Amino acid sequence: MTSQHRHSAADKLFHSRWTELGEDKLYSFERTYIALFWLFGDVFNGGFDNYFYNASGDLALQAVDGLGRIGAENTKLIVADAISAFGENGYSADLDTRRERLSALSDPQFDVLEKKFFEFSDADSDLALGWLAEEYGRVGLNDT
Repeated sequence: MTSQHRHSAADKLFHSRWTELGEDKLYSFERTYIALFWLFGDVFNGGFDNYFYNASGDLALQAVDGLGRIGAENTKLIVADAISAFGENGYSADLDTRRERLSALSDPQFDVLEKKFFEFSDADSDLALGWLAEEYGRVGLNDT
């Protein structure tokens, strides 16, 4: 099986399991992948402002951890810098608190971080799918 086919099969299996089981019944590695899935999707869709404004931003710390697990060190540092942009009051996993803090930022420097993020995001998205496929293999769910 080619890596592209393996990645596609892992993506299909992931979405099927997420839909059928719900997040709470997924393996911990699948929940980590959810954090990465939302990170890539929301930053692609509207940048870090969008990511932190939406509920997906609740998972920012898990996304940083996940980026480390898959070996995406550059992107891990970029996302950590975006979290640090919240400054003195800090990032909050609480949506309402985070939105208040986000609106209070005078110049979050997200544009520079987004440009860096986009340099690595395609390769890191593939890296995340490869990691997911390996984790499925580890638990015996690689027969798709």
